[in-house]
Amino acid sequence: MEAKTVIAAILKSKKIEDLLDISNMKSEFDTLIKLVHPDRCTLPQAHEASSKLIILRDIFEKGKAYTDDIGQYHTNGYFADFGGDTDFLTRSLSNYKRLKCLKDTTSLHFHRYLPETMEMRGDVIHLTFAQRAVPLYSLQLPQEHVNWILSRMLECIAWFSQIGYVHAGITPENIFVVPETHGIIFTSLYHMTEIDRPLTTISAKYKHWYPACTFDDKRAVPLIDIELAKKIAISLLGDPSGSGVRLKKTHNKEFIDFVIRQHEDAYGTFKQYRALLDKLFEKKFYPLDI
Repeated sequence: MEAKTVIAAILKSKKIEDLLDISNMKSEFDTLIKLVHPDRCTLPQAHEASSKLIILRDIFEKGKAYTDDIGQYHTNGYFADFGGDTDFLTRSLSNYKRLKCLKDTTSLHFHRYLPETMEMRGDVIHLTFAQRAVPLYSLQLPQEHVNWILSRMLECIAWFSQIGYVHAGITPENIFVVPETHGIIFTSLYHMTEIDRPLTTISAKYKHWYPACTFDDKRAVPLIDIELAKKIAISLLGDPSGSGVRLKKTHNKEFIDFVIRQHEDAYGTFKQYRALLDKLFEKKFYPLDI
């Protein structure tokens, strides 16, 4: 390997997996850092490359920090450690176990929208993922990727509704996307409530995204999940307010009209949305590089 080529690859990379085989992390990292370290390499960008390589390694080992409804969590894409209020963590774990206990054919299909494992480790919940997954927080994505992310969210929301639950806390911080498949993972289940039961907690940070009925009726209804998922889609398209109106000037108007219109029936909304995708967009898989 030439140092110049390695430096260019490091500076271009977004994650450590772009540079080495994580199953042989230590050995391959040592080889690369020796090649580009400024003590050994005199090329102009050696210092920048070695610093970035160390940062990518540290992110993989310790995880990148985010903050969700109840506190800080760290994720490297393969695991996530959620901290914060232990009552909420316990509630999330309990809801996760409740969902994973469902063994009918439909539920087994939707288990892939949940973490592979979830367990308490001291004062944090440790999650693992079957494939690399990235939080939607702060992402802005092209239409073709948002189309499928929203489709997956609405599909899972329809399942929640079918088994009698409302997630009630769908936010960009706790929905992860699997870049290789456009799959999604619901990581935090703090606010999950049975349909039509009193809703006692919501995401305070995204209070402005909840439909008015949340505060008028204070009951768990599928409308809440549907609207939160559509707000995430709007945010991913470039409008963090969740309003979406200004996107009519830059995106497909019929699509934007759909996501800003209120829908109450979870399965019906998913069917309508899939029909809209078939009508407006080409059926094609677009690789997502994040």
